[in-house]
Amino acid sequence: MRRTAYAIVIAGALGLLPGHAFALAPEIEQIQKDIDNAWQTNRDAIESAVNSATNGNWASAAGGLLRSIPKASILQLFSGNRQAMERMVQYLPEAIQYAGSKAGHPVSLPPATAQDTTIVRQALDSAIQSQRDAIQNAVKAAQVANYPDAVQTLCALPGMQQDRCVKVFPAAIRYAGDKIGQPVVLSEAQRPGQEAMTSAPSASPSSPSATSEPVTPGRTCIRDERTQQIYCGQLVR
Repeated sequence: MRRTAYAIVIAGALGLLPGHAFALAPEIEQIQKDIDNAWQTNRDAIESAVNSATNGNWASAAGGLLRSIPKASILQLFSGNRQAMERMVQYLPEAIQYAGSKAGHPVSLPPATAQDTTIVRQALDSAIQSQRDAIQNAVKAAQVANYPDAVQTLCALPGMQQDRCVKVFPAAIRYAGDKIGQPVVLSEAQRPGQEAMTSAPSASPSSPSATSEPVTPGRTCIRDERTQQIYCGQLVR
């Protein structure tokens, strides 16, 4: 009988998920490289961000980690460095987790869910009157790619659950921009179970659910029970 072996493509996932060999998204691989580079020059900043995360101060953790990214040259300030930060804000939970592994202090956030987006949206709805200036400052910071200040200001609002805000930050800052009439253009990584945070539903009844994941032949996903992170890989023959 001919036996066929299957293996999951390995792409550096062992640093995040010991015992599993699942390929990481290219963006996450690049984020890990960005953090590796930052570790050489801004180790103290990364360790400080990780300490903030272990203390539950997720807004400060995210802001500090983004600030640790080495600055590009003056001519590349709005290309290289901006692109690195825009990648990282789409995958802040994974970035913080990897930074924790570098610092030897494991930290993690569960994957974002539709409930996270709902709760963050409700918090912004409640804060728009009493904290409008702070929300506006966060939006203005995001509009000029100052993502460290944007995430730290928005996710530290009174009444905001910081961990949920960090997990859905791209959607949160866009929603905040819509609330004050100053749109923010920032893409987000789509994960299973994550709801788009818009002012009103835009999908038609016949459209696929925003929380569904397309089935790709040969592709499989697992959830790490320890960290609750989801990892997907390609089956190869």
